[in-house]
Amino acid sequence: MFPLPSSEVRSLTDAFPQLWCTTDLQGRTLWGNRAWHAHTSLVMGTDLADLVLPDDQNRVKALFASAQESFCLDLPLRDAAGQAHWFRLSGQRQAAAQDRPATWVVTGVNIHDLKEDQHQRTVLQDLVDASPNCIKVLSLDARLLSMNEGGKRPWKLTISTCAGNCCGPRSGQERPAHK
Repeated sequence: MFPLPSSEVRSLTDAFPQLWCTTDLQGRTLWGNRAWHAHTSLVMGTDLADLVLPDDQNRVKALFASAQESFCLDLPLRDAAGQAHWFRLSGQRQAAAQDRPATWVVTGVNIHDLKEDQHQRTVLQDLVDASPNCIKVLSLDARLLSMNEGGKRPWKLTISTCAGNCCGPRSGQERPAHK
C-alpha cells in the first residue's frame, strides 16, 4: 500500500497552484494535491491516461510503464467538465523503498494560454504568408524584422537573408519587375 505524504508535504503541495499527484507505475493516481482534485475531480486509483485525449492515451500508458527516470511533455488534459486544457506534465520516477513500491511524482503547469497564443500566431502568420502582396515588419530604426512569402519571392530572399536585417536592394541592384 502507498503511504500518503506527510501532513507537511500535503500542506505544502496544497498551497501550489500547479497540479501535483503521485501514481503507480501503471499511471493510476494514488494521491493528488488540492489543485489536482479541483481540475480533475478524479477519485484515487483512476488511470491518468483517462484525462488525456484518445490519440495520446497509448503514448501516456507506455510512458508510465517505461524504464525512463523522468519525462516532460505537453498534453491537453480534460478537466472535470470534460474540457481540454494544455498542461506541461513533468514526471519523476521514485525508486521503491522497503515500506513503499516504486511510484511516479507528476506535476502539471497550465500552459493553455501559451498554446492558444502560439496557435493564434500561427494562424495569423499563415494568413499573412498567403497574401501575394509584400508585407514587411520593420523595427523603429527601419531594420527588416519579418517579411511574408509574397514579399520574399520577387527579391529571391531566404530566411537567412531576412534575418541578416536586409532593407531592400543594395546600391547598384535593381528590384525585379513584378509579373
